[in-house]
Amino acid sequence: MGRADVGSLNVLISSAAAVQSAVTYYPPMAESRADLIAKLAAHASKLAGAEEGVSCKGTAAESRTYQLKKRAFVFLRPVAMMVKLGESIPASVELAKEDPKTYQAGASGWTTIKFQTDAKLSAKLLSSWIDESHALFTEAVNQPTPAKKKSAKKQ
Repeated sequence: MGRADVGSLNVLISSAAAVQSAVTYYPPMAESRADLIAKLAAHASKLAGAEEGVSCKGTAAESRTYQLKKRAFVFLRPVAMMVKLGESIPASVELAKEDPKTYQAGASGWTTIKFQTDAKLSAKLLSSWIDESHALFTEAVNQPTPAKKKSAKKQ
């Protein structure tokens, strides 16, 4: 093997290593998952009327909830968050198309955000979505409940 062949082989090996490291490298989140979840939980707990609860206790889907009058507006788990959106539904649908591994826009405005280690999540965006979900539920729980009609008694 000549000197030129050895040099080309070294370049090839070096290039293969670079490709391999690029494929397996995931950029770190701006902050740790635990820090992000703690920020989101603190934000949700400070909203007017918010109460903390637990949903699906003892199951794989167990979630910390933040609720208004027993109606959850945020489901927060170590691996994901779920909020109900109104005005931001188009943005969540677009994010779900761009990154379906992280964002899932579901029925009736419910959006799931998975805390992937390689996802670049914005605490500011997620906090604004918590605010939006809270506002939707605030409006819903403050609606007057219709009076029940009295049934006519048969004589």
